[in-house]
Amino acid sequence: DNLGDWSSDVCSSDLAKILRAVSTFIDRHASRFASVDGADSGAVHDRAGWYRAHGDGRLYLFTPQALADAAQGFDIKRVLSCLDKVGAIAERDNDRDGRLTKRIRIKGEGVVRAYVINPAALLAATEE
Repeated sequence: DNLGDWSSDVCSSDLAKILRAVSTFIDRHASRFASVDGADSGAVHDRAGWYRAHGDGRLYLFTPQALADAAQGFDIKRVLSCLDKVGAIAERDNDRDGRLTKRIRIKGEGVVRAYVINPAALLAATEE
């Protein structure tokens, strides 16, 4: 039994649901993401992460808990595998652990680990 085949099958069966869930979370909860440079006008309540300008849009930097919330009901490893498969994880640290997180310096908070998600990649993948 080849585990690689299993993981791609598992991903494909839930792929659209997972991508839609994360995309919908961004649409509904954009106000829960703070600017990485601290440029927000007010306090961000129940923060899900941060955002940074990227081309014409934004990259969303999810805390691990927020990503789990966004794809509630799905195993986080499956969620990450699917996001990675469609190229929605925009940046990551190239460390030996093979983590899908990126260390990000947040103004006033220091360095945090976050999942850097490109919503444009989610959109492109769901339209295929």
